[in-house]
Amino acid sequence: MHNISTNSAPQNICDLFTCSSDVHTYNTRFSDASNLYVNKSRLRLKLNSFSIFGAKLWNSLKPELRKLRKKPFKNKGHQFLLAVLGNEDDYVDVSTLMLKITNYH
Repeated sequence: MHNISTNSAPQNICDLFTCSSDVHTYNTRFSDASNLYVNKSRLRLKLNSFSIFGAKLWNSLKPELRKLRKKPFKNKGHQFLLAVLGNEDDYVDVSTLMLKITNYH
């Protein structure tokens, strides 16, 4: 997701995501926060797709984490995931992980 925000990912992968400023041409808090637009879907299967899950994951990160360069961003991500897995005794599902990301300092 970091590569998508910096436009360093391959073009076919970048095309899966839409920046919120491209959707809203006027300035809103949503578009100013450099969030990714989450496409709406009636199908439950698509809610678990890479483009929707990745956008939700990126939007749940705090802005100060998003602004980091790639190496510190990866280091913080690895530290966070190891801390979560160290605290849990069992498998961590996606919804629990997303909740912990939003509460991460």
